[in-house]
Amino acid sequence: EIYSLTVFKNGQEIHMYAFADTGNKLKEPFSDYPVIVADSSRISFDAERVIPFNSVGGEGTLKAFRPDKVIISSGKKSVETDKVYIAASSVDSKDFSAILNPEIINI
Repeated sequence: EIYSLTVFKNGQEIHMYAFADTGNKLKEPFSDYPVIVADSSRISFDAERVIPFNSVGGEGTLKAFRPDKVIISSGKKSVETDKVYIAASSVDSKDFSAILNPEIINI
């Protein structure tokens, strides 16, 4: 499912669409907060954390920051949280610019 995602950081708002991927179990290791992977061309904040990942394509690290808050919405359902990290990567889709850890939607 595709969701509307708004990221708030330092008085700025970034709007994009996000795909809820059941395969995305990525979490920031110290806080255990879920991670949203966003296309690096859409976000421009300084990284606060380096998050290790393992995927089918290999392993590595992603630079991430903690937003002031995010709002995720789809139809009548809306979730607002600050217990999340945004990691920059390449998201190759015409339909969305971010990939959600579905745990965020179930908060």
